[in-house]
Amino acid sequence: MVVVEMPLAGAARLMALYHVKHPQRARKGITKVVQDANQLDQKQAGQLLEALAFEIKDLRGDEPSRASPFANISDTVPLHVTIDPDKIKAS
Repeated sequence: MVVVEMPLAGAARLMALYHVKHPQRARKGITKVVQDANQLDQKQAGQLLEALAFEIKDLRGDEPSRASPFANISDTVPLHVTIDPDKIKAS
């Protein structure tokens, strides 16, 4: 497991890839993504939930794909990411 600190939009995208079991997640060997909600204040937690919902809709194709409206938020989110090196596939 590694702990990474990512901008909010990127963290939401990675969490969404895990949540919808997207093939890209499997190709990168990602087996688990967990965010510690205690690391964010209430405003940041709300923004992360909104960004996550946006990214899930984008990955599922529920709406036409567009840039994340959360990309300009400079707050970072710590994630615990588990990667299985045996499952990483060459791109």
